[in-house]
Amino acid sequence: MRKSFKFNNIRKPWLYLEKGRSKPPFAAVSREILKVPGMPGGYLEGTEIEPLVIRQPVGFKVKDDEHALQLKEELADWLFTEKSAPLELDDEPGRTYYAIVQNTLDDFDRIVSLRRGTIQFLCLDPYGFGDEENATFSNDGVTIMNNGTVETKPRFEIDVLKDTLFMDLVSAVGPYMRVGEPGELDTPPYERRSLVMDDLCTSTEGWNVADAVDNGYIRGNILATPDGFVPETFGAAVEPYAWQGPSLKKQIVDVNGNPMSVDNFQLDIPLELLNVGNGTGMIEAYCKDIDNHIVTKIGIEDVWRGMERIQAKMQLGDIGNREQYYTQADYGYGWNDFKGIMRLYRDDYSGEKRIRPYFAIRKPDGTHDWVRSQYYYEDVEENYQNPITQIQLAFRKWPSRTEAKMKVNRVTLWEYHTEPEKIPYLLRAGDKVIIDMKDRLILINGEDRTEELGEFGVSFFSLYPGGNTLFQFPENTFQTKIYWSPKYR
Repeated sequence: MRKSFKFNNIRKPWLYLEKGRSKPPFAAVSREILKVPGMPGGYLEGTEIEPLVIRQPVGFKVKDDEHALQLKEELADWLFTEKSAPLELDDEPGRTYYAIVQNTLDDFDRIVSLRRGTIQFLCLDPYGFGDEENATFSNDGVTIMNNGTVETKPRFEIDVLKDTLFMDLVSAVGPYMRVGEPGELDTPPYERRSLVMDDLCTSTEGWNVADAVDNGYIRGNILATPDGFVPETFGAAVEPYAWQGPSLKKQIVDVNGNPMSVDNFQLDIPLELLNVGNGTGMIEAYCKDIDNHIVTKIGIEDVWRGMERIQAKMQLGDIGNREQYYTQADYGYGWNDFKGIMRLYRDDYSGEKRIRPYFAIRKPDGTHDWVRSQYYYEDVEENYQNPITQIQLAFRKWPSRTEAKMKVNRVTLWEYHTEPEKIPYLLRAGDKVIIDMKDRLILINGEDRTEELGEFGVSFFSLYPGGNTLFQFPENTFQTKIYWSPKYR
């Protein structure tokens, strides 16, 4: 069997390596020399490691010109990436490079016309990596052996066992990572939020048919399944045509089952809207006040004719007095077949009454991707601050159009509290934290918190070649696993 390679975790069985690879034994080194008049030689001011370029000849066979065109398109789709991806060459077992491809479409045209050519890989990180290794902290410490020849950046996966204000990861040789702040002894901690509603949407008990949406019609029925609510029917078409479908609402209650209202809150709704090849549709969540007025609304929808594209939205207030916000993924296709979360914050913890939507795809490992969360509305005039008393869900379609496959997996509502004389817990028992030193990333429950937490006391440190001893604080608070890949010149 002829040797090939894997790029971005994908292998093409029809592509094989040819002889003639151009790859230096190690990345080029650039020295900065300070020369002093009258002095022989000079002083070394600095050293820069240049990116590594790998030029790999490849070949393949085709049946005819149509097949050649197909392979060219397949090559381009596979090899063009927005950021560096793993590259594994069959004749360098146990080594992984992180590369982007420098070829153009014209290059691929030439490769296909000749059935062979050269792929140019640019490794911005100019080192090779060994297989990933891991170890688990015991008694809040761990000693590991980095068998590489240069420093490497580890990744930590942390299960939080107790509520805590902060976390420290400390290397015995000096550098450390701090997330959060310990706080002074005379400043007591407090729980920033309390759970008000957590409905798995496996039963419609406690939910009632809603009496109104902000436009269109309520028709049809919602079915509770083991995975969440789905629209069972949308009802017969109503004229004049408008978005229509089933809708349910649920009263917010306290622990004793009594109706309650909530001022500052976080609403999380994991959901699915599978539109590719299926059709259009929208999922909406309303937060309403005691008089059944819309305070806020968020939604995910595909509303386009003749194209597949999902957008997200937020609305504040009823139609006659509303603010609206729409957004899409950075790339038009990015949210297609949406499996993720829509979230809404309303809070005045910072002294400003802010309302902020959050939309993201949730990857299989729980991390959030294609996130849109920068926008917020500052409610200076307090037009949208009424306490909310009910949550309403709506599935909607356009009559005469095929509907997308839609599902709401869960509805979770927290109430936020503010106690100025105390300090809020940062992490709670059950939270999952990922700290990736290589990508300079801090994730809490899949959400990127790097910008918020990555200021004071943050050092995205490395593991040195040889033995490394690490500790975590506070003690008896975390269950931590460290992952690293040895790095070689």
